[in-house]
Amino acid sequence: GSVNLYREGCWRIALANRALKRPRPRMLSDNAKSENPNLSRLIDIQTRVYPESSKLLSRRFAEEDAGGYENLEIIASQVSKLIAGREEQFADDYAWLCKMQTEEELFFRRNGRYRLSTFQEALEQVYANKPFMTRYMNGLLMTQLWWSNHSAVMRYYRDTFLAGNKQGYSHLEIGPGHGLFIYLAASDPRAGHIEGWDISEASADLTRE
Repeated sequence: GSVNLYREGCWRIALANRALKRPRPRMLSDNAKSENPNLSRLIDIQTRVYPESSKLLSRRFAEEDAGGYENLEIIASQVSKLIAGREEQFADDYAWLCKMQTEEELFFRRNGRYRLSTFQEALEQVYANKPFMTRYMNGLLMTQLWWSNHSAVMRYYRDTFLAGNKQGYSHLEIGPGHGLFIYLAASDPRAGHIEGWDISEASADLTRE
């Protein structure tokens, strides 16, 4: 009776403690770490700030080939420049974004509708909410590395879309947000005029930074 329950409780506590002491999953091989120093550093920061992401990131990087790692190191180098000195803040905002997204998906599945139903609600509660938009855009910037579909889009944008433009091209970006995409366009020596439009002043401020 009570003795067995006590033993089972002790056993469960021991298992939980063992799990807490378990080392984080290995993300990159020693060779990959040396070849991708910016990516390796950001992975270490992200998994330290948000340990719950370790398993997902471990699976994510196990799928990459040499070309994929080359793309990720380029993105990591660019992201590192944008967030220099604020890496832990951005890693924490990525954790916040993931948790917020999960809450919103659960709300949709339970209620069959989005939480906000009008543009005015979205403007007041999201786009005009500077603290919210800042955290959201910071977290979204990190997804360019941590979410494989976002990394693939970034690679296409840089290597195919921008590379296919003519000398002196004009570039208009709607909703530049965290600024990485428009930063790449502005860094292209073939670019002529670069402009970004955004409904959110907070998002526009982040782009200007």
